[in-house]
Amino acid sequence: MDHDADQPWWLQGAPDDDATGADSSIYDSAPIPPPPPPPMRPTDDSAWLRDAPGDSFAPAGPPHPPPGVTVSNGWSQSFPRTPAPPPPPPAARPSAASRRPAPSSSANPPAPVQRHSNAGVRILLVIFLALLATTIGVTLKRYDPSLTPSGLTLPGLGSPPTPTGYAQSALITFTRTTKTVAAPSSTIVAATDGSGQVKATQQTASVTGAATGAIQATYQIASNVIFPLTVINNSPNPILSGGSLIVTSNDGKVTCGLEGSVTVPAHGNAQQKCDEPIKTEPAASWDYTDPSTGLNYTGDSPAGGNAAYYYVPSNCGDPSAAESAVRTALQGQLALPAGSALLFGPTYTFDTHSLACTPAAGTQQGNSFTYVQKINATASQTIYAQADVQAYQLAQVKAKIPAGYELVSSQICPNGPLVGNGATATRATITCPATALAGWTWTPAALTALATAITTADPGTAKIQLNQTPGIVAGSVTIALTNGSELPQNPGVITFKVTP
Repeated sequence: MDHDADQPWWLQGAPDDDATGADSSIYDSAPIPPPPPPPMRPTDDSAWLRDAPGDSFAPAGPPHPPPGVTVSNGWSQSFPRTPAPPPPPPAARPSAASRRPAPSSSANPPAPVQRHSNAGVRILLVIFLALLATTIGVTLKRYDPSLTPSGLTLPGLGSPPTPTGYAQSALITFTRTTKTVAAPSSTIVAATDGSGQVKATQQTASVTGAATGAIQATYQIASNVIFPLTVINNSPNPILSGGSLIVTSNDGKVTCGLEGSVTVPAHGNAQQKCDEPIKTEPAASWDYTDPSTGLNYTGDSPAGGNAAYYYVPSNCGDPSAAESAVRTALQGQLALPAGSALLFGPTYTFDTHSLACTPAAGTQQGNSFTYVQKINATASQTIYAQADVQAYQLAQVKAKIPAGYELVSSQICPNGPLVGNGATATRATITCPATALAGWTWTPAALTALATAITTADPGTAKIQLNQTPGIVAGSVTIALTNGSELPQNPGVITFKVTP
């Protein structure tokens, strides 16, 4: 029977090892006399050790009174304390072989080994456990996860369910102080001679013998000569000159036909038109007498008349086609470089004396045909780089930023640079307003100093301090902690988000 079964778990001894032949503790010396009965517990308040029914330190069963004292009322009786006799001195420790139990028979079982019970050791153990619990509690209360390497937990503790103490990290957001500045002037001058704030550049181009596309030759409709003849009547009676008579010129080369009918009075005359054929005819004289009527037809006709034809006009015709062609060729040479804008032009100069055509002017053909014009011309224009205008205005804005501030954002030429009226080939005014937003300069060193000043502070105190710091808009500070209720001890884990 093991008497340790009656003791708490932390006071029980190791299992009896005598049966295995292993080395036993000093309390396993055999034989061990049974301990004397424990002294009765006094009932007065001066006792420093009390055993009550159910106390884990009380032996099982009723208390034993000192010898010669009769107990009549159980635990209600008080007895004078009798000191316990001292334990006998321990016998010499036998060897392991001598301590092995001898083989026993069923008739004589070995006596159970009894162990000492020391109340002082128990009390010291209780005090030690209380101190250990207090130490663990203080450790948990001031546990700072930021000082524990990532992924490491304290043995037996793990991660605290509700973190307290210094935070692992902190994110602080605030709005910095800003000011709006503007360029002194919204207009600047661009000039080709360098006298303006921005340099302008003049471009020139020239084309020699720029040819047009095919031009349709001019069409001339057909025509004939129509002239009047004088009809003379030498008879005493009026005579009708009919419209069907064909009259021949004196040289017999030209004929014409009379138009309509005319009554010629007796001994008188009348005018009647005569139409030559639709072709070119020479000049002719007319003095013809109709044998059937005796009427005489006299007169002169000019040269003229023509059949339909196509021709090239004199001076090669209208030069607009040639000018349009040469303008297109010049524009190809005056293409704007990337990032450039037009300040003035382009202007074109055409050399009209160089206008020529193929076939030559005056060429006629009976059938339709085309011809080509050629001309010489020059062109020029003035340009500037938009980036130069924007850079100049940005520099003007930056010059207005006060000390301690830095450029946050800018708005340069929001509607684009606009060239003013009155521009010339060498000089022009450009409108380009410019403004900028400047913010308080928070360098990395300044933010580190700010973090150092608020380490280990509670968020409320830190916010008050930050909101009163120059360069921070009051009331804009927010603080977010990770795993803790106070700012970290290490300023390196405090980060800032500055807006704008």
